Amino acid sequence: MENNKSKLQRNLKKDNIYIIISIIFLAILVICIVKSDEKSKEPIPEPISLINSTRVNEYSTMYVQYLTEPFASKDDMECSFAMDKDNNMYIIVLNEDNVKSLQQIKNYTYSDDEDIQMPESVQIFGRTQEISLDLKKLAIESYNQIYNEQIINEDNFYEHLSDMYLNTKLPPRDDTIYVIIEFICFIMAITSLMVYFKRKFKTRKTLKEYTSNGTLEYIYDQLDEMGAMECIIGKLFLTREYIIDAFEGLSIIKYDDIKWIYPMKVTQYGMTVGIYIEIVKHNKQRIKICRFGSFNTMKRNDIFIAVYTEICNRVPNALKGYTNENMKLSKNKQ
Repeated sequence: MENNKSKLQRNLKKDNIYIIISIIFLAILVICIVKSDEKSKEPIPEPISLINSTRVNEYSTMYVQYLTEPFASKDDMECSFAMDKDNNMYIIVLNEDNVKSLQQIKNYTYSDDEDIQMPESVQIFGRTQEISLDLKKLAIESYNQIYNEQIINEDNFYEHLSDMYLNTKLPPRDDTIYVIIEFICFIMAITSLMVYFKRKFKTRKTLKEYTSNGTLEYIYDQLDEMGAMECIIGKLFLTREYIIDAFEGLSIIKYDDIKWIYPMKVTQYGMTVGIYIEIVKHNKQRIKICRFGSFNTMKRNDIFIAVYTEICNRVPNALKGYTNENMKLSKNKQ
């Protein structure tokens, strides 16, 4: 039958899983980068006439004959009305090159000179995007101002304008999915590595401390003494003199060193997403043990309470619970 020392050491080796997780995410990252690069070398798809476009993110084109000043701007995007030679009007977002190439058409649109010659229409390319409610309201207001009468409203909007606008700042292909996956994989790989090295550093620091003072084997021997408790399989042990915690790296705490102990909750947006026990030692060092993450079941909560109660029973002289009174006493208690 496996003894407690072996269980503890085996559990500490499980931190190597974070290296494997990191390698997996890095492999996915490399695959996505290769696939994205291959896709970028493919021929640019043939654009669809904007009047025939029916889907969001569709590579489309139109020939601009008339162009208004921008009527809305947000996040470095300026929206204008554009009309083709058949008087079909659309909302468009122009990139810098298009702004320059369409300047003559804009000047013609606003010119009062009856003798000015109509310039050639200019072809623009982009991807279709859905018109938001805010943009729709601004478009209705601006459209009616241009014609100086109430022509369009919420009900007849799509009789005059498309339900999508053309964004010429977007490239022909939508590589968003690759970018998102690459970003997630990169973050997960880095996070996994950080967790691994943080836990390994903590474990090595603890082992070095108790090896240097010659008590490590003495503590290990206590793991399998009569009365030693394995509170959580391979992760938390209570021996005759020590708490041995291996939830996130190795922590060894002597009961006599504990000045204050209390349970804590981790909350996000008003919800409890984790629980742990915080121990304050006489040297003011704070150590978190018995960490449970987001998915806390009733059984885990019962185990947590039982562990906290048992530790409290083993440190009769320590302050217990997080209260204002204990905060004051902890500052004075040696």
